[in-house]
Amino acid sequence: MKLLFLSNGHGEDEIAIRIIKRLQSSPHCPGITALPLVGNGYAYTRLGIPLLDRVSR
Repeated sequence: MKLLFLSNGHGEDEIAIRIIKRLQSSPHCPGITALPLVGNGYAYTRLGIPLLDRVSR
């Protein structure tokens, strides 16, 4: 299974990171990719989550 996290700004990035950290603590963690719609997705890259693309800056 793979999951794509979409977020619309820094606040949503941080909420997604909390969810991702919980998922990563599971022995059956799915593949995770992020798509930040606004911003640079620094919260994801800081955690080592690959970005699908960059939409708007």
